[in-house]
Amino acid sequence: MRIGRSFISEIQKLAADTNNVATVTDSIDLNSVVNGVITFFTVANTGAHTTHVITLQYSPDNINWINGAKNLVGIGCVEVPVTAARYIRLKVTTAEGGASTTDIYLLSR
Repeated sequence: MRIGRSFISEIQKLAADTNNVATVTDSIDLNSVVNGVITFFTVANTGAHTTHVITLQYSPDNINWINGAKNLVGIGCVEVPVTAARYIRLKVTTAEGGASTTDIYLLSR
């Protein structure tokens, strides 16, 4: 999608299991993004949404992933500047502790 002079990449993981630390989104290749912003947010779907933690992860090769310093507890939105990493994705790093699903969105521009 092209909006003005900005390109946007978006990954959606609808009804993601936020009670499972194996839950991850697909990745976004940041190769063509310069001086951009990474935004990630969650929307409540089913169950509780107070204790799960979703962490922004970085990778140089789309294989080995490192947890970043930015995360989101429960429902909300986070924006961070684009980093030198080639790929980004989101991962549930702390489970909710009960059955829950969340819509997870990851965007770069």
